[in-house]
Amino acid sequence: MGKIGKLRKKFTAFVNQLSPDQVREQLVLAYLQMEQTQRVLRGENVEPLTMLDNGESSDLELFYRCKKAAEELTYLNGIVAGKPQPTRKGSVVFKIDVSEHVQRLRAIAESFRELGMKLQPRHLIIGKEVFFLSKGRIHKSILEDFIGIVKDETGDVVCRVKGYENAIPARFLYDSAVKLASTIGKSVQPHVSVSSDHESAFFIDSTSRVFKGAKWYLEDQKIENFATISDLREFLLKNIVCDGKEGK
Repeated sequence: MGKIGKLRKKFTAFVNQLSPDQVREQLVLAYLQMEQTQRVLRGENVEPLTMLDNGESSDLELFYRCKKAAEELTYLNGIVAGKPQPTRKGSVVFKIDVSEHVQRLRAIAESFRELGMKLQPRHLIIGKEVFFLSKGRIHKSILEDFIGIVKDETGDVVCRVKGYENAIPARFLYDSAVKLASTIGKSVQPHVSVSSDHESAFFIDSTSRVFKGAKWYLEDQKIENFATISDLREFLLKNIVCDGKEGK
């Protein structure tokens, strides 16, 4: 695992221990810290805010690096302008590009925002039961870890659960089977067999999609079907598949 991977794991563990209110508070402080960092880059005499320590003191490290960079730039600008400068015997001055550090702080703040938005409504806690759909059934397992955030258009928080080698996006996990069941059937697709001339029924396929099809066809094909979405949900709640046991 590279340095970034190790930091991601460390920061993820740090954020996971925070409550939703603490996540929101740290997000606000992260934005304010960015403002303080920009002010110090403009040469203003300001101090950093106090944030929770993530184990790396990332916000303070960035703030003071930017402060040092601002001082160096002021010194160099003075030389270019022909202004007298304090003696810097034996020192070598470098021009520092701070844009990368500012972008990093913005990424940290965005990560806080994403975690707060995605985790708070579902109340996902490491070591506790989680429920998700797989192969047309509700599965129950134990949340083992938050792996990180996928930096693509989804921005998914990715999790690991007992009994599964593959990671699962947090948006597919629920802390209650009933909450999960309430979402099943909100999107129903018409099956090719559906017809206004015949009685219809609902079924869920191996990809966990819900369809409405002709009852005669479903019975002919021996496809388990239900008269209503409520019946389908009730069936799934009574036939939950257990993949992981707490403490094992």
